[in-house]
Amino acid sequence: MKFAEKVIKKKKPHLLVLDEINLALHCKLLDVKEVLEFLDKVPKRTDVVLTGRFAPQELIDKADFVNEIVDVKHPEEMVTTKGIQY
Repeated sequence: MKFAEKVIKKKKPHLLVLDEINLALHCKLLDVKEVLEFLDKVPKRTDVVLTGRFAPQELIDKADFVNEIVDVKHPEEMVTTKGIQY
């Protein structure tokens, strides 16, 4: 969160992705209140994407868009490609 706060202040990006932050919240590595306070400080021109399973209801309520990805089909054996999955 501290790094994200620095980025917002210094670089003022158009897009900020907080990858797997919902899972970090679920595991109690971060506090939902802290994330909500951070989101209130984000400039209007910055779009924020919060990823990860188990999004808390407080973030779902605050969000403009909420998407859920459902695994419909996948191969029995996962084939990995260097540079893509690792």
